[in-house]
Amino acid sequence: MLVQEPLLAKMTSRSRDRLPRVRSAAVPGICRLQSCVESDDIRRTIATLLESDSSPLVRKAVLDNLSPEEWNIELILSRTSDTSEDVRRACYKLVAEKIDLQSLTISQRVTLLRRGRLDRSSHVRKEFLQSLVYRGWLEGSCGGDFYRLCELLDPETYAEDIVPILCEVEERFAKPIVAIDLNHLTKEAAVLLLAFAKRSADNERLSQVFPSLKSYAECLKYYKQDDFILSCLIQVFNKLDLSDEAGRRDLISTLREDFLEDSQIPDRHYPGLVRALVSSMGSQSSAAGLVAELLIADGSDWSSEQAAFRALKIVEGLLLASTPQNDPEVFFFIAD
Repeated sequence: MLVQEPLLAKMTSRSRDRLPRVRSAAVPGICRLQSCVESDDIRRTIATLLESDSSPLVRKAVLDNLSPEEWNIELILSRTSDTSEDVRRACYKLVAEKIDLQSLTISQRVTLLRRGRLDRSSHVRKEFLQSLVYRGWLEGSCGGDFYRLCELLDPETYAEDIVPILCEVEERFAKPIVAIDLNHLTKEAAVLLLAFAKRSADNERLSQVFPSLKSYAECLKYYKQDDFILSCLIQVFNKLDLSDEAGRRDLISTLREDFLEDSQIPDRHYPGLVRALVSSMGSQSSAAGLVAELLIADGSDWSSEQAAFRALKIVEGLLLASTPQNDPEVFFFIAD
C-alpha cells in the first residue's frame, strides 16, 4: 500500500461531507496529492468536486488549488460558464496565472475571449480583462506585444471576437498604432488599426497613420486584393477627417474607378464602399445618381442572380449612409 493511499481515502471521505466548509477544507490536500500520485481516483474526485459540487465555495477551492494538466484543461475552462460569479473570477485568475496562452488551442482561446467579454457580471469582466488579457496574455505570454497577441488569436478567422476586446484596451496600444507601416500592413496591424479607429476619439493619432485622404485612397488600392485587410480599411473610413477637399476628390475617384466600376470586387464590400462614397461626396442624392450611372454603364444582365445581388448590396450601402453611424458595429467579410 502506498503511503498516500490512507491519506487519499481520508481526504476523499471528507470531500463527501454534508458541510461545504468541510468539503472545501479537504480540497487542498486532494489537489496536492494530484501532483504526487497519478491516480484515476484522484482525478475523478477532483472532477466531481469541480463540476458537480453544489457549493460555490468548494468549486472555487478546487480552482484555487488545482495544478493545470492536460487532462483537466477543458474541465477548468468549463468553469467560465459557472453559475457563481466567484467561481468564474477564480477560473480566469487560474488561467491567467497557470496556463500559458500557447498551450491552448485557438478555439479555446477564442472561447475564453467570448465568454469573458460577454459575462453578465462587471466584476468578472474586470477580472477577465485585468488578469487574463492584460497580465496573463499580453504581458505574460506576449511580452507586451499587441501584434503577437493578435497573431496568436487568429484575427482573420475570429476578428469579431478580437476587435471588441482590443477596443477595451485601445489606450494601451495607441503608440504602436502610429508606428504602423502602410506599405507592409499585416492582418494583425489592420485589426489593431480598426479597433483603435472604432474606439478612440483621438483622430490626431489616426491622422498620423493616414496623413491625408489621398494616402487612405492609395492604401485602399494597394490592398485591394487582400480581402480581410480591405474590409478593415473600409471600416476605418468612418473615423477619418473629411475636411481635405482635394483628398476627397482623390478618394471619390478611387472609390468610383478602382472599386465601384470594377465588377471583380466582391459584392460584400459594396455597402461599406457606397457609404464611403456618399460621405465623401457630401450629398446622398449626388452619390445615388453616380451609383445609378455606374449600374447602367455596367451593362450587366440584371436578370442574373449575381447582378441582382450586387444591386441589393449597393442599395444597402445607400441605406447605411442615410442612417446615423455614431458607433457602428464591426462587421467582417468572410471570403467565398
